[in-house]
Amino acid sequence: MAEADQSAEVQDVDVVVLGLGNGGEGILTHLAGSGLTVVGIEQHLAGGECPFYACVPTKMIRHEASQPQPDWARVARRIREEAAHDWDDTEIVENLRATGAEIVRGTGWFTGSRTVEVTAHPDDDAPVRSFRARRAVVLGVGAESIIPEFEGAEEIGVWTHRDITTAEALPQRLAVVGGAVIACELSQALARFGVEVTMLVRSTLMSGEEPAVGEHLLEVLRSEGVDVRLETEVSSAVRQEDGSLSIRLSSGETLEADELLAATGRKPRIDVETDEYCRVLQDSEPSDWLYAVGDLTGHGDFTHVAVREGEVAARMILATGAGAGSGSGADAGAASGSAAGAGADAAEARAAVEPVAVHAVPRVTFTSPEIAGVGLTAAAARKQAEDQPDDTRWDVVSVTKDLNENARGWIDEAHGNITLVADRRTGLLLGASLIGPGAGEIVGALTVAVHQRMTVQELSRVMWAYPTLHRVISDAIGELDLS
Repeated sequence: MAEADQSAEVQDVDVVVLGLGNGGEGILTHLAGSGLTVVGIEQHLAGGECPFYACVPTKMIRHEASQPQPDWARVARRIREEAAHDWDDTEIVENLRATGAEIVRGTGWFTGSRTVEVTAHPDDDAPVRSFRARRAVVLGVGAESIIPEFEGAEEIGVWTHRDITTAEALPQRLAVVGGAVIACELSQALARFGVEVTMLVRSTLMSGEEPAVGEHLLEVLRSEGVDVRLETEVSSAVRQEDGSLSIRLSSGETLEADELLAATGRKPRIDVETDEYCRVLQDSEPSDWLYAVGDLTGHGDFTHVAVREGEVAARMILATGAGAGSGSGADAGAASGSAAGAGADAAEARAAVEPVAVHAVPRVTFTSPEIAGVGLTAAAARKQAEDQPDDTRWDVVSVTKDLNENARGWIDEAHGNITLVADRRTGLLLGASLIGPGAGEIVGALTVAVHQRMTVQELSRVMWAYPTLHRVISDAIGELDLS
């Protein structure tokens, strides 16, 4: 951590937002638009990973890969010009400043309770600045790619997804380390561009989903020419004189490739723990001024999670009311979006804020076919049940149903499956996973069900249009053993 510059004058503001990814960007817009004085601090690009390196560029790659004659030059140009704007966030920053917020470039450091100092990039001669937050400090500094540890990793220059989405040309041979979302999406897409892709997977594909999902995707990837090697790790790698890589595997084999892509997940840049209101826990108690949103919270590295957390955190901060000493004039009742009223006590206003529904986070992997899920897998539910009291412990049951047993699936010759997870004792729907055409759309109905804590019995009374793939939900319910 940088040393505090004692000569920097401290400026009092209502809120300091550290990191302007999807969560921080939304908070800043909401709070500044409500009349608070807000400072946003960003080290790299306002808008975060999603528009510049992740969600949007990778989906552009997927779209191009699905065309009859995929053209990497065309999609690279689209990413650069239409999505990333040459990796320039000027437009985003201007929109944020238009809300009345102040945007500061640099790295923020805590120099005291509620006090953040900003040091500029070494190439920037901007003075050190210091801000003290009257109401809140929000952490939204995101996560970074995990680089696997093996001999030679630093020397060879391991690629991450950023190297792919900014590449003007692709390597001919690519080794991909990992078997989860990023690895599966990019491996399939790049293989369709003619890249010789070898996936090196420590255990199984998509191990965070139901086994049936990973097994089906494995068949698909191998049928498309992706060399998937399960239970395989990298022992060492060396860059040879011709620029290629010689990669020694845990099996003892040697793999030749041009580049190695690390797609083994992401880790938060700082370690925090939050409650469902995005308040950072300090000594197991929620802070009354420190919040965290996005990848830091551990509720899912998804844009939609960061956006929802930003909404909740903003409402919680506004619900503290003018009593926090801001002098901004924002009243707690209106700010919380509830009927608490302008004269309501801050605690009452905060109580009216709906928490983040961490039990019903939807997830979609944009392979072909798509993979989607919500809530818990059967394995995760059984693990969670181990810590529950005997009289309320879940009796976890699950069922897996093939899509081609559904009328629409049979008509369209669709392949894939759905798994539903429930508590036999109460009938509560705990989660669902599926792989198949339109999985990312079908999971919407299941997300509502899990979010509303519906029972399987309640869900069984829903009328599904015929013939649609959505009817596979009722098909699966019909085979779920709750007796």
